[in-house]
Amino acid sequence: MLEEEGHGAGERVALGDEQHFVEFAVFVAGELELGDAGGIQPSPEPVELAPLIGELVETLRPLAEEKGLALRTGPLRGAVWTDPGLLRSIVQNLLTNALRYTPQGGVVIGVRQRGADLRIDVIDSGVGIPAHRQREIFGEFTRIGAVEAEGLGLGLAIVERIARLLDARITLASHEGRGSRFSVSLPAHAMPESRAVLPMPVADAGQTRPVRVLVVDNEQDIVDASVAMITGLGHHAIGVRTIAEALAHVADVDVLLADYHLDQGEDGLRLIDQARQRNPALVIAMVSAEGGAALRNRLHMRRVPLFVKPADPAALAVFLASAAVPSTAQVEPE
Repeated sequence: MLEEEGHGAGERVALGDEQHFVEFAVFVAGELELGDAGGIQPSPEPVELAPLIGELVETLRPLAEEKGLALRTGPLRGAVWTDPGLLRSIVQNLLTNALRYTPQGGVVIGVRQRGADLRIDVIDSGVGIPAHRQREIFGEFTRIGAVEAEGLGLGLAIVERIARLLDARITLASHEGRGSRFSVSLPAHAMPESRAVLPMPVADAGQTRPVRVLVVDNEQDIVDASVAMITGLGHHAIGVRTIAEALAHVADVDVLLADYHLDQGEDGLRLIDQARQRNPALVIAMVSAEGGAALRNRLHMRRVPLFVKPADPAALAVFLASAAVPSTAQVEPE
């Protein structure tokens, strides 16, 4: 199974055979080549790198584990002004290539400040690329040496074209037989304090009591896992997948944990607004893989904290403990 990303929405396309992949990649390359002529157009916004990269790392971790490779992150602080879907496509392609062509050892991804830019580094202990052939790997259908084991050599060609659309800079440092570092650089963007994730209330564990928690997520596996975790913390949990199902329960629970992207065009913000109308005392948090500045702003206006998937169970435990504290003892979000 080959997987490749290369369009603005950042959606993953799974392909069952090489011919299908060739057709898809040629289409993507053509759309990117159109650029200002009417093809894919970037929609820039402030993008915090930690949630974007963190979500990708967790998505690709099974691939690393399947090959017996370590997949680690370094510092991920900072934000850039760019199209989040297109940047996600670049980073996923770089990570996927690094994992695919690293036979042993591992891959690390991190963010470094370089002057006015932030540089995302993907470093692997893979096969490396001879110096005289490093430019070639950005060409379409190029495979060099040991890299021929898998793939058609289209990922980096797509990366370079997306980078041109974003005015990003792609650089490579590699030593044959020792590994490579692929980097993408973009100007740093200062995020206003108001866009930060709202701080969680602090609870006194001695004052906690079991609370009734409603979990809303469109993926049944996540619903089941969340309910099991919350029950294991000593609370009562109900899990549902739609707004209609959630609204049937909101009057009878203390806490709502809502995903952002639901099925059939529904979203967690709409649920939050409707739930508050039915239960003004409801304690609410969003748990989502989406961590962009636009969503954070909308949550901040609603005074709703955000937990970026994969959410830290310990952090959720503290949040739920806080919900059990009388309101006079809770710390309000700033």
